[in-house]
Amino acid sequence: MKKGFTLIELLAVIAIIAIVSLITAPTIGNVLKSSEKGAFEDSVAALIKAVDMDKASSGFNINRVYNIVNGVIEPNIDLETPINGTGIVKLDEDGRISAIIQYKDWCATKIYDEKRIIVKEEACVFNSDTSLASEPVLSKGLIPIRWDGTKWVKADYRNPSSAKWYDYTNRMWANVALVKEVGTRTREYYESDAALGIEVREVDILMYLVWIPRFNYGVSGVNNIVVNFEEGLYERATGTGVGASYITHPAFTYGNRELTGFWFGKFETGGTLTNLRIKPSISALRSVQPLLLFANLDVVSGDNNEFGISKSIFEARMAKNSEWGAVSYLAASQYGSGVQIWKNNSNTYITGCAGNSVTAAAVAGCANAYTTTNGQRASTTGNVYGVYDMAGGVSEFVMGNYRRTNGNSGFSSFPDEKYYNHYTTLSPLTACFNLPCTGHALAETAGWYSGTSNFVDLSNPWLERGGSATSSTASIFSYTSSSGIDSSTMGFRLTISNR
Repeated sequence: MKKGFTLIELLAVIAIIAIVSLITAPTIGNVLKSSEKGAFEDSVAALIKAVDMDKASSGFNINRVYNIVNGVIEPNIDLETPINGTGIVKLDEDGRISAIIQYKDWCATKIYDEKRIIVKEEACVFNSDTSLASEPVLSKGLIPIRWDGTKWVKADYRNPSSAKWYDYTNRMWANVALVKEVGTRTREYYESDAALGIEVREVDILMYLVWIPRFNYGVSGVNNIVVNFEEGLYERATGTGVGASYITHPAFTYGNRELTGFWFGKFETGGTLTNLRIKPSISALRSVQPLLLFANLDVVSGDNNEFGISKSIFEARMAKNSEWGAVSYLAASQYGSGVQIWKNNSNTYITGCAGNSVTAAAVAGCANAYTTTNGQRASTTGNVYGVYDMAGGVSEFVMGNYRRTNGNSGFSSFPDEKYYNHYTTLSPLTACFNLPCTGHALAETAGWYSGTSNFVDLSNPWLERGGSATSSTASIFSYTSSSGIDSSTMGFRLTISNR
């Protein structure tokens, strides 16, 4: 009768156990990891739901930021499922929610226009910009781009420190490109993560836009403005705009809504009425009646537009004078060049050009393209990340009008006042309904950089900005009145913001 196992049998049993362990251990580990991932994803989903409920119960529809540090949320909200990890959840003015949260080896992200939560086994990438500038509002059609020293490439919207999309502290303003649906590459490809770091080819680009973040300001002396970015819409400074008495810039009030920022054309608008373009080295669109320009901008953000812009999110319009003011104030601040920008001296009105000095005499063609050393001196930042053609080029018609007076603009009736600045007197000191027009780059900055200062009147009820290539007083702070008649030296700038 057999009373035990032989050595060979014991070794065989041990070998079998070892094999089974090798097979089952990874499976058990994967099950545990998958379970942990699922639990984390569920807790993030619960957090998003709680933020949405907090919005509804609080009755607010403004920017709000929830910071999570090791599971502790500030400001506190009620959670059905505790959240682990560290990160941030943001609620924008349209009630959309984004999130990025790190827990152990897992990173959970949710972007504004997506319902799904993506959890990956990787380190989260947190925004590297420390200026407190509001994050640029993105949607379909807007491709984040950064300059790699020789060309524009697809940027990571998360703005990692290793390859920054923007950094306002170092005068790197956020840029996006609007591209063809099908060019040398498709728009779908450019929008994908696969395109990160890949050149966004000039031939594919239809428009360049620059993000102007919400800020308050104080004029602290001639040619000197201090700017403070406002992270959320609940922030609002109510001073005088003089010295340290800061005031929120009026360009970020759009009708009865507050904006975290807006997209501004990087160059003067070119192309044709039905095929508008914002690109360097093209002819600026001129000799078009302002009414036709205003009425035709649905081609940019309307149904089935060629740019892929979401009509439900964005609206394109002609720049208001206050928006010109916001860009010029940012340019004159610690976040811009802080010096007089060079004139675009192309009297053939080629966009993105500069002469060989601040007030170079007008020449045909383009003396210096925007990426050259002298070309960058015509940028609001002194580098390629800024806005161009703000001095010289064409004189730009802006939506600023005296007492709803048509002049020669073609407007037989006027649109909603959110689309234009309504000036009620003949003095910038009282023209904003008997109050000073703070932020409009009028009385506060009159004469800066030797710019012209001619305000509106009954005969010339519209404003033009920047001066033309042939003007000896062209400057970012230059303004003059106009009847609104279409002219061979008058163009316009495009602005895009949330509806």
